Amino acid sequence: MVDNEDIDATGQALAQTVRMDDSITLFCDDGPGFVFSQVSSKSHSKWAVARQGDKDVQNANLPNIHAAVFQLIGPTKFKAVKGLRKAQKQLKGKSREDFKPEEHKLLSKAEQGARVEEEDNRQERIRLSGKPIVYGQVIQLHHALTKKFLAVSTTQTSALEPSNMQLDLLEDAGKKSQFRVLPRYKVRSVGDQVRVGDQIQLESIKSEAQFLHCSKSNFGSLYVEASSRELNLSATQSALTVLMHFSPHGKPNFQEYLRVNEQFSFVPRNPFQLPCGALNDFCQHVCLG
Repeated sequence: MVDNEDIDATGQALAQTVRMDDSITLFCDDGPGFVFSQVSSKSHSKWAVARQGDKDVQNANLPNIHAAVFQLIGPTKFKAVKGLRKAQKQLKGKSREDFKPEEHKLLSKAEQGARVEEEDNRQERIRLSGKPIVYGQVIQLHHALTKKFLAVSTTQTSALEPSNMQLDLLEDAGKKSQFRVLPRYKVRSVGDQVRVGDQIQLESIKSEAQFLHCSKSNFGSLYVEASSRELNLSATQSALTVLMHFSPHGKPNFQEYLRVNEQFSFVPRNPFQLPCGALNDFCQHVCLG
């Protein structure tokens, strides 16, 4: 079944609408390849584009498929969490037993504010979940592998293009992790729904008129991402194709589900690594009961 919003004026089915809480991959057409990051440490993380010709993430040269997966989240409040971090920094090295009365009050107030803000963000996320994402909307990209946000750096320049800025991984959401979704071509306009297969541009909210951009050269042998290009922040836009990884809002296709007592096989990506005959023995004995 297709929703009414997925049918055009002539009755033809349109590509799937992208919604809040969907998990997507971003294929950078300038690479070409999938945007990914494989290191969770902020000081060593690099955002890269794993170069490949086709848009099938299963064929991508990635250390882990989740390195290229993002969950789409709306903008969140972050002022109270920022205040809590500041209070904790001021009181670092002290135990609560040694706090002065005013320090107890400072920390308690900051913690209460952070709890209220967290609940507000949770309620807002519930409200937005499943709503179509439209051009002009502000989103955040929550990285599946590291559980952190793709964000811009305001202090570190790009490793490969010094005139551009580096991209970061941040635990806490904030203005640095917010991006505006813009259409790559004029066939889409602000207010239109974003659909799977659309080419988009992502503009930083923290650094206006700066966009996600793919470098022209590879990282090289000094980096873990040697054969990949760098994703950085630049005044020059790169086109990013939105591809669906998983949507909790889609209508299930029950033809694709396993049924009780139905036989199935697990086939490794490289069966030649198994001992001779092991694959046949394994496939013959596995069934769903």
